[in-house]
Parts: sequence; structure tokens; C-alpha cells
Amino acid sequence: MLFFHKKETLYPIGQEIPLKQKDHYRFLDSITVHALKTGRTRMMIIAYIFLALFLLLEGRLFQLTVVRYTPRKARSIELVINEPVNRADIVDRNGVILATSLPIVNLQIRKNAAKMETDPDYEQMSESLRQIFGDADNKAILKKLESKRNVEYLKRNLTPKEEYQVNALGYPQLEFTNSERRVYPQSRLYSHLLGFTDVDNQGIAGLEKQYDNQLSSSQTPLTLSVDSRIQDIVCSELAQAVEKFSADGAVGVVMNVENAEIMAMCSLPDFDLNQTPLDPAKLPINKATLGMYELGSVMKPFTVAFGLESKMIKENSKSEAYSPYQLAKGRKITDFHAENRVLSVAEVLVYSSNIGTAKIAQMMGPTLHKEFLKNLHFLESLPLELPERGKPIVQPRWNMVETATIGYGYGLAISPLHIVSSFASLINSGFYLTPTFI
Repeated sequence: MLFFHKKETLYPIGQEIPLKQKDHYRFLDSITVHALKTGRTRMMIIAYIFLALFLLLEGRLFQLTVVRYTPRKARSIELVINEPVNRADIVDRNGVILATSLPIVNLQIRKNAAKMETDPDYEQMSESLRQIFGDADNKAILKKLESKRNVEYLKRNLTPKEEYQVNALGYPQLEFTNSERRVYPQSRLYSHLLGFTDVDNQGIAGLEKQYDNQLSSSQTPLTLSVDSRIQDIVCSELAQAVEKFSADGAVGVVMNVENAEIMAMCSLPDFDLNQTPLDPAKLPINKATLGMYELGSVMKPFTVAFGLESKMIKENSKSEAYSPYQLAKGRKITDFHAENRVLSVAEVLVYSSNIGTAKIAQMMGPTLHKEFLKNLHFLESLPLELPERGKPIVQPRWNMVETATIGYGYGLAISPLHIVSSFASLINSGFYLTPTFI
């Protein structure tokens, strides 16, 4: 049997007849058609609502991630500003860390921390703390606990284990405070140069003291002119020399003569910067800047240099060097290896003649000689970045006798850094530059 839907189409029985949109409702009554159209309309409205919400959400995400995007670096800088600034690092010229700060936890007692009718058993508390801290003095802790002060520090630099154990005791009067501890990775290598800080992380010696304000108010590392590789070599050689000659100490300085930057400065004996607390009054001095010595023959090149510069002598000038030389009544000058002949200016230096140098110094006279040494900063403290700098020891009387003896190295005590910076000027075409560690 066949069924004709349209004249041009023949459909066999059982085949589904395709209908257009308007044909869907041909065989339905009007109520059913109205219900279907109403449902369809409502579904479309709901779909449009969801679409609008989706677009609104996408727009908000675009605003937050693109329009108002703040780089991570800028956000982290803002956080750092709001937090306490740590003490800045000190590094050498190659970025090697010489001094840095690490976070620590301190323990204190605050007696009004909890309103209690009676005070805790301080003896029991001190005994509990003594067991946690090991060999801590029980009487010292008890004395602090019974102190009349409202707040008293009990122990600094607690380990995480100690902090946990103290907290487990359950005493509300015991409080933890966050702080910093200065650490020196190079130990004793730069002990005299770096100096150190006190328990409150404030500089009290060396560069830590000189640049305390800068280090405590900025996170920018303080970069020094020293080179840790050269410093290690200098200190190692000095240590071997001290042991070999059973010396009381030694000092060595390496300077770049073109810019007066100190590449290395070592003074022995030294000390471990990480062994706290340190008392500046009980530590060995920095011989390079505080030690004042009559340096002997190393002064002779300056006497000859000024003689040439002032044109009182020439390169081909001669000087009688017959030993001994009668300087004054009861004062004679001798040469260690006396040539007992006339010496040229060059030979005065080659043979390190005390007599020849003394005679050149006497040509200048006390006034000019003193003015020349003053220009070399031999009569005053060097304008260094270190607070530990000594003042030369000058004779109260400066006449012809002192002029002669100072000319070959005795009668004036100066620091090794004085002589190094002045020798640099001889090498640097006569230009004197103030030594610097920065």
C-alpha cells in the first residue's frame, strides 16, 4: 500500500514522512500547540540569560587578568616596603658574601602577659628552662625571672627544637620575639676589616660600625673593593711567616695604585667573627691601620724623592758615606753594610745608606721636610672608611737631628697603610690617592 504526502513524492508504508517546522503542529490540537510554543519560548529565554551571565563572567575575568594586571615583581616590592628591613649584606668585589643576616627567635618573659592571681613558680620554671637549654646556669635564669623589670630577655638565638620545647611548657609569661643574627661566612678572613655587631644587630666595630645607618636602612649590599681570593693568599702567607719566625704578628696590604682600592688587608692575630659575644677591648688590634711603627728603611725612597723634586739633589749628585757620620754631640749614624766611600743617589738607595739619606734630608731642613711628610698624610690619621684608624706618633721637637733620623726611618711612627698609600703615589706618576675599601 502506498501513501501520497505530496503529488511529487511517493512514500511506502512504514517510512517516516519528513515534516517542516510548520508541519509539526498539523496533527495537534490548538491547546497542545500553544503549550509547546510557550515551553519553547521559555527555554530560549533561559538560554539567553545563561549566555548573558557567561559573557558577564568572561568580561570580569578579562578585566582582572588583563586590564588591571599587576606584575608579580611590583606586588612583591610593595610587600617588602611594609615589612621591617633586614640588615643588608656585605660582599666583596666579585659578589662573594662576607656578612649576612639570618632570622632568629629570642625568648623573653613579660610578667603582665597574663592576669593571674599569683606568680608562677619561678624556681620550677628556671629548672625547666635549664633542662631545655642544656648547660645553662640555673641561677642566672632564676635571677632574670625574679627581676623586678617587666620584660627580661632570657635567651637569644633559640633553635627550632628549643622554641618548641619552651612553648610546650605552657607558661603564658614566656614570649618569643623575632630578630636577626649577623653571620660571617668567611669566619676570621676579614675580622679586622668587617668588624661586627652587638646583640641588637647594630654595628660596633669595623665597616659594620662605619656604615651602620646604610646597612640597617637598605637591602642593597655594600660592595667592597677587596678580593677574597687575594685576601686568602695574603693571610695564608702571613700565617706561615708568623709560624716560621715565631712572630707576635704580621700585616699585609695589597692596593691598586691607579685608584687606591684596597684589594686585600690582613692583620694577624685575627679572630673568628662568629664567636659571640665579642668584646672590642679584648681583641687584637688592626695592625694595618691602628699599629704605629718606626718603619725604618722604607722611608728612604721618600727622602730621596723629595730631594729630587725640590731640586736640592740631582740624579748624578754624590754623597759621602763614610761610616760613622757624626750627626751631633753624642749622636753618630752608621751604615749596616758600610761602603765607606762616595755614593751616587741611586747607590744611596741600592745600599740602603743611612748616612747618605740623612745628609739628603738635612739639605731640606726641618720646615720643608715636615711639610713634605704632611702632604703624604704622615702626620695625621688617614681619612679611611674604618673607624679604627690611628694617628702617627710625631716627635715633639723637630730639628736637624730629627730631620736626619726621620729621613732614614726613625723618629716618626706611622701605620703600614700610611706607607702603602704613599708608595702607591711613587708608582702612580706622583699622584696621591686616598686609600678606600669601597
